[in-house]
Amino acid sequence: EAIRGGEGTALNELVRALEGPLLRLATRITGDPVLAEDAFIDSVVKLCRLIPELDSAQAFPTYARRTICTVSLDLVRSRNERDGRRALRDTARLEATAPAGAPPLTERLSTGSANAEQEVLLAERKSLVQQELTRLTEPGQSILRLFYEQGRTYDQIAEMLDVPRRTVLRRAGAARLLLAARLRGLEGEI
Repeated sequence: EAIRGGEGTALNELVRALEGPLLRLATRITGDPVLAEDAFIDSVVKLCRLIPELDSAQAFPTYARRTICTVSLDLVRSRNERDGRRALRDTARLEATAPAGAPPLTERLSTGSANAEQEVLLAERKSLVQQELTRLTEPGQSILRLFYEQGRTYDQIAEMLDVPRRTVLRRAGAARLLLAARLRGLEGEI
């Protein structure tokens, strides 16, 4: 109410009050303190725009948690996409710098030993899973990423997303079934 009334210090007090809890939540989601700070800053900007539209001050903490979760997950997704593009550029650079007449990169990796060939196949399979994972809709995609990539428990995910644990379990199960069906259709039984 003080912010709506134009009280100059009220926004600073609100940001200071939110900083600790929201930064901790963003850090748990992103696994990166620097990315968490970016998420916090972006969230504060979004929340400041939201304040005039709120019906009650009691709704604000819920909006704040949901906003930081959404922004954090978006930043993680964009970082993952950026890292994927970087890996493709690095692979292209390795191919471009190969001596004339050299076999393709996958063949050069697999000629060392059976383990190298298995590593290439495993990398291809992981890439396929990642590609199909990005096609899943939210919140299933985020739940699977938090569980498998970041090692979060269902209880931690439920707390991060501010939903009941059984909702997380239901959504994770549905996302796993869909992912498995898509992968079977692409590669046969995994």
